[in-house]
Amino acid sequence: MTKHELALAQVAAATTNPEMALTTSAIAILTGLGRSAIYERSRVGAFPKQCRRGRWRAGDVTAWLRGEEARGT
Repeated sequence: MTKHELALAQVAAATTNPEMALTTSAIAILTGLGRSAIYERSRVGAFPKQCRRGRWRAGDVTAWLRGEEARGT
């Protein structure tokens, strides 16, 4: 399985498991943000904090996405 295929599988699984830890690649697919933008936004508090190095909790990311949709961005 390629890195991209793994990320797509994580995205699919994240919809049913909010505790799942997503990789940066999966988050890039979900959000359309690049890796450096994800890390920078997380660093300044404009994106959820990592739950462990290079991983974010799926529930936190989906909640952030809902907030972005509500704001129209």
